Amino acid sequence: MKIFGKKSKKKVVIVGAGFAGLSAAKILTTDFDVTVIDPWPYFEFLPNIHELVSAVKKPRQLRLSRKKIVENMGHRHLEDRVSE
Repeated sequence: MKIFGKKSKKKVVIVGAGFAGLSAAKILTTDFDVTVIDPWPYFEFLPNIHELVSAVKKPRQLRLSRKKIVENMGHRHLEDRVSE
């Protein structure tokens, strides 16, 4: 579909913003209209849990804002659940 002579972007919805969802969003360029849906505001990087257990880091240091991560990729983040 063309709007005023411009080709519209293909829409992509990614359900879940864990490792797989964020990796998928990362490889999609801004040539796509991407929305990432996840109900939780933070991505917790649990491979670093040993740093938490050993008190090298605090819990908040392992939490990354999903919204910021997705927006830095040039996409949209929707904090919500998908039921169907």
